[in-house]
Amino acid sequence: MTTILLNAVPNADMQENASAGVHALLFILLMFVVCTGIIVLQVFLSKQESKWLGLILPGISVFISLLVFLAIVLFSAVKTETATYENGVLVEQEQFQPLQTAEPAAILFTAINLFLIYNVPTIVLLAVYAACRSRKNKQRALDKMNVQDLE
Repeated sequence: MTTILLNAVPNADMQENASAGVHALLFILLMFVVCTGIIVLQVFLSKQESKWLGLILPGISVFISLLVFLAIVLFSAVKTETATYENGVLVEQEQFQPLQTAEPAAILFTAINLFLIYNVPTIVLLAVYAACRSRKNKQRALDKMNVQDLE
């Protein structure tokens, strides 16, 4: 009869992989909670009497997408210089030029694509807003009809 002894202590690689998996799972769970919270907040704001409250989160989302668009367009042509000083003496100086192969059309295409991708949350938030406002308007019309029927 042969006895096989297994190592009861996992090696360091297995522990690192397990730790990375747990961190990834926690990150996904956190993102799910944040997204759910944002949608719940959007529903709450959209159901308020003022129609402008429901447009706050989509407005923030559009603003962020505009910032990304402008950052891509404006900073793709920036010349950057770095310098390293030791005891007040210039030791090293580097200059970073923009990519010479990146044409303006390619930069604009990338910026437009990122603008569209960053506006997906805006579309979702506006859909929630439209659905909530539609229900609110229908309920308001029914209430108005009921008041007229009572008169």
